[in-house]
Amino acid sequence: MDHIWVLGDLPLNQVLDANVSSHYPDSDRKSWKLPDEFSDDIRLSEEVIERYIDRFSNPGDLIFDPFGGYGTVLVVAERMGREAIGFEIDETRAKYANSLLSESTITICDVRDQSISFPSSKLCISSPPYMNKSDPENPLDNYRSPVSGYHDYVRELADIYIRVTKSLIEGGHLVVQLQNLKNETVHTPLAFDLYCAIGENARFLGEEVTTWNDESYGYSHGYCLIYAGV
Repeated sequence: MDHIWVLGDLPLNQVLDANVSSHYPDSDRKSWKLPDEFSDDIRLSEEVIERYIDRFSNPGDLIFDPFGGYGTVLVVAERMGREAIGFEIDETRAKYANSLLSESTITICDVRDQSISFPSSKLCISSPPYMNKSDPENPLDNYRSPVSGYHDYVRELADIYIRVTKSLIEGGHLVVQLQNLKNETVHTPLAFDLYCAIGENARFLGEEVTTWNDESYGYSHGYCLIYAGV
C-alpha cells in the first residue's frame, strides 16, 4: 500500500505555516436548528463562514460550496449580500437546503464528476464529508458503496479542491474547514493528509485554527486550510 500522506514525511513548517496561522475562538453558533430527521448531522459553524466571507469577498461576489449539505454556507452568503451556488449529492439534503434559499441554488450532482463545470467564484468555503481510516463506506458518494481505501478518498478530495482553485476568479480564495479525527482505536490526521495530497498543485497560504468553546462533537478545535486561486 502506498504510504504517501503522513505528517512525519514533511518538515513541520511545511504543514503548519507559522507566518500565517492564527487561532480563533468559536461558539459554533447556529441561527436555526435542523429538522428532527437531520438532528444528528453536523454542519459548519456560521461564525467560521461569516469570518471568511467578510475577509475574502465583497457584496455581490459569488460564493461556492461543492459540498452544499444543508445550505449553511449559502444561507449565510445570502444574508451577507453575496450570491451563492452549491452542489450536493444527496437529494433530500439539497431539497431542504433549497427551501431555505431565496435566490441561491444547490444543484444535485456528484462533485467528483469531471464533466461538471465549477462556477467562477470569488470564494469557496467548504467542509467535506469526513472519513476515518477505519470507515467501510465512501462518504463522497453519500455512503452508497464500499470505499476502496482512505488514501483514495483523500486523493479524490484533493482533486476536487485543486479543480476549485483553478475555477476561482482573480484574487479568489479557497477555505477548507476540517478536523483530525479520532475514535477508540484509530487516529486519522485528515487535515494534514489533505494538505499533503494537494501539495504543490495549489498555492497554500496557511492554516487557521478554530477552537470550539464547548469541544464541539467531542473535538476541541478544527483547521481551516486557505489557498489562493491559480
